[in-house]
Amino acid sequence: MDLRDIIAHGYRLARDNGCAEPAQRDAVWELLVEAFDTLRSLPDRERGWLLACERSHHPDVLIENIELAEWEETLDALSLGEKLKVMGDVKPKPVHGAIDRMDEVITWPAAIKTKNRRRDIGVLYYCASRRPSAVIRRRFNINHRNTLYDIRDRGLSHIVVWLDERLKKSSVQTVQIVHMLPAR
Repeated sequence: MDLRDIIAHGYRLARDNGCAEPAQRDAVWELLVEAFDTLRSLPDRERGWLLACERSHHPDVLIENIELAEWEETLDALSLGEKLKVMGDVKPKPVHGAIDRMDEVITWPAAIKTKNRRRDIGVLYYCASRRPSAVIRRRFNINHRNTLYDIRDRGLSHIVVWLDERLKKSSVQTVQIVHMLPAR
């Protein structure tokens, strides 16, 4: 996937999530959140090995609405209604394009070059994976909520600068390649 296409998708995500005039920072943030949502929705192969009897390698069972209603009645009669609700919480399958974008976007935080790089990358990863701010502050020993979001925004700024440099290099290389092609 082309980097420009990925960033354009980020702008679309930012507009869809209510940002009227998204900046590149908003697009990068939405792409990071989408990448972690995609990562979360991938199948857990380790769980399949640990719990071999529980849907490890078999395709999903399709249940028609009539059968589902019959099962609900049966389970309610056996007072097992809660188990049906747990069984209904199936992760959505990611789209192929989302997996390609995830593979690219998940590496972007490595561009963060700050004094406390490990903490800043960790905060960005935790924020993008929608962890509660109290958990993130406790994990990284951050005293104030605003400091957490300052760290996140600073990391996003580093990524935006790095992406701009990368886009400039790719456009220069494209121009050089075009000039090297023989004229027809």
